[in-house]
Order: sequence, then C-alpha cells, then structure tokens
Amino acid sequence: MQKIRFFDFEISKEERKSVLGVLERRWLRQGPEVEKFEKKICKLTGSKYAVATSSCTGALHLSLLALGIKGKVLVPSLTFPATCNAVVNSGNIPVFVDIDPRIYTIDPEEIEKIARKDKDIKAIMPVHIFGMPAEMDRIKEIAETYDLRIIEDCAQAFGAKYKKRSVGMWGDVGCFSFDTVKPFTSGEGGCVITNNEEVAEKVRAMKDHGRIKNRFVFFGLNYKPTDLQISLLNAQLKSFDKVMRRRKELFNQYSRLITKEGIEKPFIPKHVEHAYVYYTLKLPVNAEDVKNELMKRGIETKTYPPVHMEPAYAKYRKRLPVTEEVCEKLLSPPLFTMIGEDEIKYVVENLESAVEKLL
Repeated sequence: MQKIRFFDFEISKEERKSVLGVLERRWLRQGPEVEKFEKKICKLTGSKYAVATSSCTGALHLSLLALGIKGKVLVPSLTFPATCNAVVNSGNIPVFVDIDPRIYTIDPEEIEKIARKDKDIKAIMPVHIFGMPAEMDRIKEIAETYDLRIIEDCAQAFGAKYKKRSVGMWGDVGCFSFDTVKPFTSGEGGCVITNNEEVAEKVRAMKDHGRIKNRFVFFGLNYKPTDLQISLLNAQLKSFDKVMRRRKELFNQYSRLITKEGIEKPFIPKHVEHAYVYYTLKLPVNAEDVKNELMKRGIETKTYPPVHMEPAYAKYRKRLPVTEEVCEKLLSPPLFTMIGEDEIKYVVENLESAVEKLL
C-alpha cells in the first residue's frame, strides 16, 4: 500500500546555502534577510509597504490593532480559526457571514444585508480560501458605502490575483501565511502588505514590543520573524514563477483525472488567478467519511469543519445554511510540488472508489 502525505517538501541546495549563510554570519534574529524579503514581497504584490511577521495570525492581529478597529468584524466561518481568533484577541466581536456556494468565499450580498442593519460593524475580513480570491470589487464597494475597513486574509492565497491585481491590495491591508503546508514556507511566518505608510509603521512598531527608534512608545507585542526562518523564503522566492506553474499543472492533472459523476471540481472564474494552494472538491457524500476511508488506504486528505461550530465560538454561533452544507462535503487531496503523476492517479482512483463505496 502506498502512503501519500497531505503535504510534503524537500529542501533545495539553494535553501540550504541560504540558511547556512545566516548561521555563518551569526545573526539569527530579524535583520538583512527580513529586509530583503519585504522588498521582494512589495515587488511581487505591487504594494508600497510590507512588514514580515512571525505568523499570519500575528499579521491579522497587528492589522486590526493598527487600524484601530473597535466593534464587530464580518468573517466567514469557512476558514482556519486564526482568522476569528485575531478578531477576538484584538478586543472585537466576530460576526459570521455565509459563503458563495460556487467559490466558497464570503458572500458580498450577505455582507451588505448585515452591514445595512448593524451600525456596530466596523470591518470586513474576507478570506481568499484554498487560493481562490473573494469577490473584492463588490466587497470594496460595500465597504465604501458603509465606511468599513477591509483586512484581507490571504493566508491561503499568496500569488493569487483578482482582476489582475494581487490579493491583499484591494483592502486596507492584506495578510499572508508562510507556514509549513504553504507552497512557500519558513515553517512559520507571515507578512502584512499595505499602501498606507502610517499603518505599515504602526504594524512594524507593534510587532517589536511597541518600539520606535529604540524607545517603547506603546504596549506592543512580539511578532518578529527571524533571519534564519526568512532565509528559507528568500531562497524559495527565486523560483516563484516555476513553483506556481508546477502547482497549476498538478491542479489541472487532478481535474483531468477526476471523472466520477457527482464530484464537483473547483470552479475558477475567468477574472481571477488562483494560487493553487489546495485542490478542493465538493463530494456527494460526507467528506469526513471519505477522509477516514482514504486514511486506511494510506492517503492523507483535509476536511473543513466550520469555525462557528467549534466550542470556542459557541456564543457567536448562528445558522449559516450554505457554509454548513458545503463544509460537510469539502475535501482536499494531497497537493505539493514533489507529488508525481502516478501518485495523483493513485489518489484519484482511491478517492473515486471510496466515494462509490459510501454512496
């Protein structure tokens, strides 16, 4: 029986050399590697400012604080809990919003229904899930109408574009993740991008204990990444275009090979460029049952319980019919740069037979 992990990676010679260079310089904490990385992020996204952080969770938390959000924040439930945790930990209240049934991102029309009625809404936190950008032009229009700030959660969408503009560049700030399961990884890591200099400088100070020019001007936090971590990313980003092409090829292989009726493949609108982070299917049966069956066959997959149903969020819980129906059936098979076509064929064969068994 083959064993295929959900995510795997290999460390290239270039990455080893980059990390070794940091060790030999004996400067492990935030320094020249972080500065180089921030410049590269600005170039790749088109942003004026980029501030590297120790995680995307930290980036989201810092962004909410830097923007001075105080009130309710609209969030989808189909996301990783970090999105909502950042809202709560910044002293705000998460208000869950249902999703678009085709692309699984926050539904702009549901946003407007809530914003129209609730004057305590202060911000929208759209999540570009699986690599799919949310409908940002409509979300931006609503935000302008109701005077709301936008914090884009781009944790799963580094490299994605909406109408030819990078995700993260539609709102006030955008936050990226570089944790272990992302195509570009430093083990843990994040970044805030913005065109607002004041916000960028607040984030930069807040992540370093509230320090500005060696004076501690407010109560900050410690969300600094290290040069050791970021050196990995600097080496990986040299192959940005190559990695994105490879992931698109793998994504398309899955789409070609999956033929079973009832399995819904990812829908990608023509006006977006997907980041190909996860290949996510909607199954005709319970996804958790398929996940368990595939695990018996040596294949790791990922399912998506909605955040509003987690115990920590019980007091914020509400009925989200689309989210609840969709999340019960979403499953992502393995997708990583090293996976081979034979392994994808093996995954698809077993996926389709597992679905058939459970129908």
